[in-house]
Amino acid sequence: MISKHSEHKEEAAEFIKFMISEEKEKEMVLTHNYLPILKSLYSDPDIIEQMPFIDNMLPYFNSAKPRPRVAYYDKISYILQNEVTKALTGQITPEEASENMQERITE
Repeated sequence: MISKHSEHKEEAAEFIKFMISEEKEKEMVLTHNYLPILKSLYSDPDIIEQMPFIDNMLPYFNSAKPRPRVAYYDKISYILQNEVTKALTGQITPEEASENMQERITE
């Protein structure tokens, strides 16, 4: 989305097109080992060479669903991450983590 107040709408649109291009996506995948968001890159020879496991990831790509829209997603995600980490590291029991999550999310 480009702000209606932008003084450089054309330049902004060109920049967006560049940033979401297959070329830029491939660069990001090869530089940072991200999983591609473009299906075509799962069969790219350069990516397969660097990430030979990529073909195993394609079924996940094909079945991916967007995160649900949830009010206060950031807050909820933060709470879940913290409580699950505490449970996984043995600081609290899974039951305690569950109770803490319920309590903190509904505050």
